[in-house]
Amino acid sequence: MSNALQTRSLFLTQVTTCLFLAGCANESAPPPSSVSSPSSMPAKAAVVVATEEPLTEDEAKEFFGNLEKAIYAGDIDFVANQMIDWNSIWKKATVGFRTNNAYREARTQFLLGGPHYMTHEGGEVRKIVDDVAAGGAFDLLRLHVVDGERRMLLRSANREMRLRYLDVVVGRNEQGQPKILDIYLMSSGELISTILRREIICIFQLMSTETIENVKLDDEQNDFCKNHVIIHEMFQATTTGDFDEASRIYAALPDSIKTLKYVMLARLQAAWKHSDDAYLDACSEFRKVHSNDPCVDFATWSSYFLKKDHAESLAAIDRIDQAVHGDPYLAVVRAYITLDAGDVEKAAQFADQAIAADHTFIDAYWVKVRAALDKNDFQHAYELLCWLEDECRMEFDDLASLPECADFIKSEYFQKWQDRHAQNTGNVPAQPSDETAPAVTE
Repeated sequence: MSNALQTRSLFLTQVTTCLFLAGCANESAPPPSSVSSPSSMPAKAAVVVATEEPLTEDEAKEFFGNLEKAIYAGDIDFVANQMIDWNSIWKKATVGFRTNNAYREARTQFLLGGPHYMTHEGGEVRKIVDDVAAGGAFDLLRLHVVDGERRMLLRSANREMRLRYLDVVVGRNEQGQPKILDIYLMSSGELISTILRREIICIFQLMSTETIENVKLDDEQNDFCKNHVIIHEMFQATTTGDFDEASRIYAALPDSIKTLKYVMLARLQAAWKHSDDAYLDACSEFRKVHSNDPCVDFATWSSYFLKKDHAESLAAIDRIDQAVHGDPYLAVVRAYITLDAGDVEKAAQFADQAIAADHTFIDAYWVKVRAALDKNDFQHAYELLCWLEDECRMEFDDLASLPECADFIKSEYFQKWQDRHAQNTGNVPAQPSDETAPAVTE
């Protein structure tokens, strides 16, 4: 097989896989169903300071407005193909590479495969669009500048409290158009260009060493390249759902490889699907080895929740809140944590904080429903349920099957709710309207 064909095959599988794994790692794993800067490797992409002036705040806000419209419209292809400059990501990932034929072939394949990574099932844009369509939240938290580049810190959250934080580098492409130039994944602590560079170096070591002959590699990158095939098999097993195999491969890795952050993050994904015990062990090991890494709370906070360690869960959320310089949606997460802890009054207070910050955080209203049920205030619970279904198009399971509704179903308001609910079949989840919810505070 020619080098060109080998490069094509590897890039369509290995690069897409590593980017997919990075996207998975960018999700703080969800609570259980009971509650409905770049690394210092010399081989990494060098920091490229924009030669143009960064986008102004007004330009960045306008760009986010277009991104938000596309996300809520479900226009995945537009985001992946028109708003992201894949060429910029490639150039940052290949600083110092020789531009020979192997380089050009690999670049071509990456430019073809990058949008697919974002749009296919499990891709970053696909997941955000799906979350929003199901009533999740998607917001711009703040604009800031890092190393001369304008960034937008974005957060998405689905109905199961799965959090994603993206620090998106925005600027002008070679044609002067505003584009996404790179993405920093908060829960892996790396830019996509850095993740890509690590993978590309290994591929070129196998087939075209002259392409990277001027790139200095440290011991970590060399170890990664030596074990690249088996590491990739682990990544592949994780992405295809063979989590037993991924765990088996991880156990057989050399100790020096097991502790690499990106390998341990892949282990987290495999362990999460494998079993609760495996996930808790993986999180514990990750925190032990990478205790000072800024991604640790983003990647592992929910393990505290899984263990019912509500105090540590709240502490981790507080640290995430501080790291992102404030996120009002985290009041919703705190409300669910305290609700699970049995402190209904405190949960209602957190829900009020969330609603005061943004009335579209519909999951905060469900906490209010739970608080009303706990107080046997069935009229208020009924009013909230009606508002959630009528204005938010929220879909409900059979309330009669929920233990917390045991007393509610004996009241006159449950029958009223059933009558109203029967009239609203076939609703599609949507964003709440600007209608005021009933009795936001107790």
